[in-house]
Amino acid sequence: MLSDSDPRRDARAPRAPRAPSPRLSAFFDAMRGALRGELDAAELEARCGPSSDRARLARVVRMVHAGRARILRELYVATRHALGEQRFDAALRAHLGRERGAEADYAALALGFPETLRARETPAWVVEVADWEEALHRLRVVGAPAPRGAVKGPAIVRRYTFDVPGWVRDARQGERPLEPAPAPTTVLLHRAPASGRPRWLFPGAAELAALADGWGELDAAAREAIGPAILEAGRATLRRRGLL
Repeated sequence: MLSDSDPRRDARAPRAPRAPSPRLSAFFDAMRGALRGELDAAELEARCGPSSDRARLARVVRMVHAGRARILRELYVATRHALGEQRFDAALRAHLGRERGAEADYAALALGFPETLRARETPAWVVEVADWEEALHRLRVVGAPAPRGAVKGPAIVRRYTFDVPGWVRDARQGERPLEPAPAPTTVLLHRAPASGRPRWLFPGAAELAALADGWGELDAAAREAIGPAILEAGRATLRRRGLL
């Protein structure tokens, strides 16, 4: 047996980490299921064994479920108006039940909700409302695209079939407008340089061309076809917004 002072002790190959036992793996699988809202306290006990404090376990599971649901309810206010409470809650449960691995970042739970709605054959205009609210969340908290080229900070371009920002504004003020009339709308979202808060504008061809050029997406032929006057007009708007 090697003593602690024997130099050969440190030269031994490290032991390979042990794989978790099937019982331990089943425990963690059950806990992840409970945190995703797939299992209630009784189902968790059935898989993991009885709790020493069943009432406390039930409270903790309910608290976790409620906290996760509250995140989406607070972020997707206009989407909730568009769907109605019952349909929104059903979509919320479906979204929170999706497999996410060991995701611990609650802010990231809100990402992907438009895809959940789309998979549930939600009306396209409602999915657009959810996409807008998700884009704002990306700029505020998590999931914003990385800056590219000469453009300062993240920028998101969305093309909608109606005036989504206006509809969301009305919905968040407590109104519930009817299904919107078609009105193709392009929106450029970005962060305000000073505050970091989301801002947006309705860009024209000049601003979109200048943004694409700032991202390095235009070659010399495209810049020549657009013309220097149009590009410079678009750049001026983006500079005023702090994007260039």
